[in-house]
Amino acid sequence: MAQSYTRQSTFADGDTITASLFNNEYNQLINTFAYSAVDVGATGHRHDGSSAQGGNIHTIGDLDFFNKIVVDSTNNRWGVFVQVGAGAVEQIRIQDGGIVPVTTNDIDLGTASLQFKDIFIFNFSVVLFYQISWHQQYLSKPIRLRLFDRSLLTPTAHN
Repeated sequence: MAQSYTRQSTFADGDTITASLFNNEYNQLINTFAYSAVDVGATGHRHDGSSAQGGNIHTIGDLDFFNKIVVDSTNNRWGVFVQVGAGAVEQIRIQDGGIVPVTTNDIDLGTASLQFKDIFIFNFSVVLFYQISWHQQYLSKPIRLRLFDRSLLTPTAHN
């Protein structure tokens, strides 16, 4: 278990304050913020909500919290926000059974220069739209691909 923090002493008006009272308190504070790369029991506190471990951390973000990850306990999901203009905009939600965009047709998976290596999906259908260039003329047709039990059927043009 991680190091916990519990107050070591209490003070009232008129008490005589001795160095030993403060020493014990400061030692507890040092233990609470300690870090060990090899011993989980010697590392600070957990923020797991248990006794003397600190409350749960529901938001992780940058300095102005325009880029952040937020736990939404009401809806049982995580929200990922990024700065758009001068504010934080929720882009993706991670929830039971899904990683979903907040806005339809807004999120790309990868870029032209940064691509995913492999994708493993079972039993799905996707409609893809390709821009085909031929002699400076452009023809757009949706192409439907279906994968069933790891078999790729012939792509068909969809009019």
